[in-house]
Amino acid sequence: MIRLATALGLLIALPLPILAQEVLLKLNVAPGTRIIGEEQADMEMALKLAMAGQTMDLDQTVGSRMPAIVEILEVDADGVPTKARVSFDAAASVSSTAMGQSQDAAHVLAGQTVTLSRGPSGTVIDPDPGIDPAQRAEIAGYLDLSRNELPGRAISVGDSWPGSISALPGEATGEATFTLNGLRSADGREVADISIGLDFSGDMDGATMTGTGSGQGVIDVATGLWLDSSIDVTGSFEGTAQEAGIEAQVSGTMSGSTTYTARLENVAASTGASEGTPAPTTETVDRTETETFTDGTLTVTLTGDQVEIIQNGQTYPGRIISTEGDALSGTFTASGTAFPFEARREGDGLVLTSGGTTYVLAREPGATTANPLAGQ
Repeated sequence: MIRLATALGLLIALPLPILAQEVLLKLNVAPGTRIIGEEQADMEMALKLAMAGQTMDLDQTVGSRMPAIVEILEVDADGVPTKARVSFDAAASVSSTAMGQSQDAAHVLAGQTVTLSRGPSGTVIDPDPGIDPAQRAEIAGYLDLSRNELPGRAISVGDSWPGSISALPGEATGEATFTLNGLRSADGREVADISIGLDFSGDMDGATMTGTGSGQGVIDVATGLWLDSSIDVTGSFEGTAQEAGIEAQVSGTMSGSTTYTARLENVAASTGASEGTPAPTTETVDRTETETFTDGTLTVTLTGDQVEIIQNGQTYPGRIISTEGDALSGTFTASGTAFPFEARREGDGLVLTSGGTTYVLAREPGATTANPLAGQ
């Protein structure tokens, strides 16, 4: 996941700023920045439940996938986001297995778009999705981004600093230690390789939980945004809990991992924007007609902000996230995984790019269907 320089010639060729041994690491984004990311978490728990003179072994697994696009709308004078739009992919999901029974379900925000803003009492979510406090704190993290995980000052390679990580099991809280391992160039960016150490403790359904974790990640130096990260955790818990009104002794172990990957678009480090600096104007998606484009192999149908891509008999649903002039961008879903695409209108056709491959599509004759209920 972390790409290291493997050739001395490449290392020598790096520009001097990349070779600097001290770097400022702080969140510093500009309005208009788009973060196309996905977080995956998996956890295994081996439980032992003792109550009413009987002991029961109960193994559980839980998992989640959260592909989402974060669009920065406003930032403060320090380049910290104060307002952002988050579009959760329809593939966002949660899963669990217990006592041989498996459950898979869409995340409560799958396919939805919310706007996050900083208010006097914390993060405001609009529209309010009616989620529980734990889910609300999880969603608020899309506005905080890496703010609580960076030193906010210049540091040297080998330096460490304290921080916090919110994605912990149960109601645990923890202290993390981050270390700058090195600086390098990747895809034209200056990036920092970071190692992560974690100690956490807290409550899990009445039982006392303790654990440790370790991982690594890559940060874009210009913006302070994570490009990828992975953390493995292990822990144990023991205590008293209530099960169906009966007091039970609970003990067990847990292990799990969290991974995150992201791609940045329209990136520019903030240059000291004033509070409430808006993002560049983005056009509203026209929702009144259906258009179909094809090259004979790939067919793309646009209906408002909905996308349908057909290739080799397979249909992939998607969404347009934003448009600007003749350009548009969004995601489509294949086998449960969200993939980004970009497209632009050229004459009467559409040029679509995804995964490094470009398709030149022509409009199908008579393929435009006006909405008969749209205003004249």
